[in-house]
Amino acid sequence: MAIAALAVFVLAIAVVGFRFTEARQVAHTVVAELQPAADDSAQLLLSFSNMERGVRTYVLNEQAGSLGDYNRGVLSSEALLADLRETLPSDQPALLARVDSTAAARTTWIDKVAKPTIAAVRAGRAQAGQTLLDSDMAISAFALLQAEGTALDSAIDTQRNQAFSDLQTFTDKLAVALLVTALAFLILMLVGAWLLRRWVLKPLDDLRRQLRSVGSEGDHERPIIASGPPELYDAGNDAEQMRRRLVAEIDEARMAREGLEQEGPVVAAIRAELSRPEVVHAPNLDIFGSLQPAEGVLAGDWWDAVTLPDGRTSIIVADISGHGPQAGIAGLRLKLSLVNALKAGITPEVAIRDAARLFDDALERFATCAIVTIDPHGTVQWCNAGHLSPLILSSQGTVRELDLTGPLISSLGGDWIGQETSFAADDVLLVFTDGLSESHDAGGVQLGEADFDHALVEQVATSGDSPSELVPALLANARRRSVDWKRDDVTLVAARLAPSSPA
Repeated sequence: MAIAALAVFVLAIAVVGFRFTEARQVAHTVVAELQPAADDSAQLLLSFSNMERGVRTYVLNEQAGSLGDYNRGVLSSEALLADLRETLPSDQPALLARVDSTAAARTTWIDKVAKPTIAAVRAGRAQAGQTLLDSDMAISAFALLQAEGTALDSAIDTQRNQAFSDLQTFTDKLAVALLVTALAFLILMLVGAWLLRRWVLKPLDDLRRQLRSVGSEGDHERPIIASGPPELYDAGNDAEQMRRRLVAEIDEARMAREGLEQEGPVVAAIRAELSRPEVVHAPNLDIFGSLQPAEGVLAGDWWDAVTLPDGRTSIIVADISGHGPQAGIAGLRLKLSLVNALKAGITPEVAIRDAARLFDDALERFATCAIVTIDPHGTVQWCNAGHLSPLILSSQGTVRELDLTGPLISSLGGDWIGQETSFAADDVLLVFTDGLSESHDAGGVQLGEADFDHALVEQVATSGDSPSELVPALLANARRRSVDWKRDDVTLVAARLAPSSPA
């Protein structure tokens, strides 16, 4: 019996282990090779467009500074092609060949179109450069470059989708292996129970009485004395070992409970790191924000305002999935990554892309984030990673939404871009989390569904309050109508140009 059980166990472990290894290898290929390659190929097409646009802009205005897009596109495309050669697996010669053909088309366009055109403009022959750039040869060369890049991107996507399909197949096989293993163990357990009931009768009575005494009377400190034939004697010793383990686990549970009571300061410290003073001093801006945590819950909501090296100010609002210490730690890691990146002059799109790597070891967790950068001279740039759309409200009653510019932040990665709009002296920026917009009134209607934008516009148009007056007033109104205010963290940040701002 024991030999048969051991054989079934070893066989089951071998089958499950084999299926698990297959699934893990495919998952590694998707996460570590094909997904980064898909991101690079998408960026590569954007780099090609920047190169061509930069050359055309230079031909039009004949100013050297106009070649910025072209130079950045050349450097970016070269780096992306090198990264693709390094990332793509060596057992995919077709994909590597696509990379080489794309690189060749890029070299052809640069050598035969871009460089001669630039040289002609520099020599004072802008019309000749324009003629070359509009020639059939130049158009065909760029069309070939775009076609090669698109074909590369499509081939990588196809390979990634196939890998996802293979992963699903291996996962199904693993599920079948686990089911068969579970059935085998169930059969063994039933057979063992039948044999045990048949071969062991009265000799168990004494042991059962001792177990009842230990369990029902709560006297778990009393040892179990083994007696009877060798089989039953061994069972009695096993029961005594189990009792000792249970006693040890009870002690550990008590110590864990006492330790949990001591973790309050740690939770408070994490909350403090995710908070910041409500009033923010930024160049030519008036910023005020409020974070109201859910009662007794440590969540991942946080906001911050960062002064950039060029004098602009970026407002960041993020919401981590889940609650508790793990969500708080994830929020703190995300905050440190984004804030430090922006302070170093890294663009929001790149900062978010780099921060997404923090979620590689937490596949079930994700975050939404909105980064809004205000230029006191009258413009706003934003990057919205799956977050609720920030709003720009004017005293004339108009509302502009800063819509999504990319997916939420997770281990799946993504492609984020930045967008820009104007920002007048009487405009007010509002950035918030779903704890505000998803609060319910007594009728079950969410604030975001109850003419939320109109109420905000009316508040801004009639009050003319500064952000430090506007935010408390808006929160007070929302809380007055809400019946579940403490359901989730509520974050609201407002900003407008200071009266002395250049705009």
